[in-house]
This record gives sequence, structure tokens and C-alpha cells, in this order.
Amino acid sequence: MAGPAWLWIRESGAEVWAEGARALSDAGFACADVELDVTSDRASLARIEAALRELGARADVDERNLGVIGIGLGGTLALLAGCTSRRVRAVACLQPVLVFEELSASRPFQPIELLLNLDVPLLAVFGGRDGRTTPAHVASFRRQCELGAKHVELVEFADGGLELFGAPNEARRASDAHAALARVLAFAADTFQ
Repeated sequence: MAGPAWLWIRESGAEVWAEGARALSDAGFACADVELDVTSDRASLARIEAALRELGARADVDERNLGVIGIGLGGTLALLAGCTSRRVRAVACLQPVLVFEELSASRPFQPIELLLNLDVPLLAVFGGRDGRTTPAHVASFRRQCELGAKHVELVEFADGGLELFGAPNEARRASDAHAALARVLAFAADTFQ
């Protein structure tokens, strides 16, 4: 029987968050991944769309129930895909960059501005120690979501950063990592029940 699936969007050269991917798979979700194109957000979105099309064509996947998930810039592109793709039914962005320092032809829009186009459920997880997304950016993101009456769950870990989603080390707080993983799993289950 075909069921929902998640597409992991990962930064160039990065690996998928193994613990998260394993947990989603164990919960019965099909999973696949795609690597970002470092030269262009537009090219990355085209790659994501192609990967969603391929994932949706699998016999074990219901093409009407596809989610995207990513960490860091992968989370940013998951958010952008949720704002631009008609295939996406849910977005989980973990530590996304919400405001780029500079825009260019290869990075033509601010993620926070495209939020107005989002019409699918969103889980956004932020850590207070992530230098790429400031508390002011998170507060602005929260306001945008509230103004647009978006179906959004924002989770903040004051002492967390990107290490929440990596290999265990001194900086990784196991309790925060487990709490983040629990939120991802609950969001996935609630969204695709």
C-alpha cells in the first residue's frame, strides 16, 4: 500500500541526519534525499522538484503526501520548496537560514518573504546558538506566520544550534536532540495521519 514520504534536502557534501532518517523510516515513512546545487537556489529548487517527482512515482509512495525536510541551508530550501512546489504537503525545516546577507541572480529572494506563499503545515526548529539565524529573524518569522494565519509550529532550543542534528559530541545536548526528533516524528504523524 502506498503511503506518505519525506524528501531529505541536504547541503552539498553533507549527510542526511541519520538518527532522524532512521526514525522516520521506522515510523513507516518512505524516505529519499537530494543534494543542493551550491551554485543556485533556482537550480536547487529544480533538483528538489525532480526528486519529488521521482519519489512520488515510487510504488510504495502516495504522491499526494510528500513532505520535505532539511537542516541548515537544506532547511531553507525545504521552506522554499514548500512555498513554491505544488507537490509538497508538509515542510520540516531545522535551523533554516531565514535572511540572506546578500541577494544575487543565483539567490534572488529572501526565504522569509516567500513565507506568504506557504499553504502547507510547517514545523520550524531553531536553536539560539545558531549564528546564521538570529533571534530577531525568528521573531520576524513568527510574526509573519501569525499575520498570515499559517499552520506553523515553531520550536526553539535556547542553547541549541546545528549540533542538535549531528553526531553526539560535547556541544550536543542529548535532551534537546531527542526533543527535536520527537517533534519531527509527531509533526510527521499528525500531518499524514
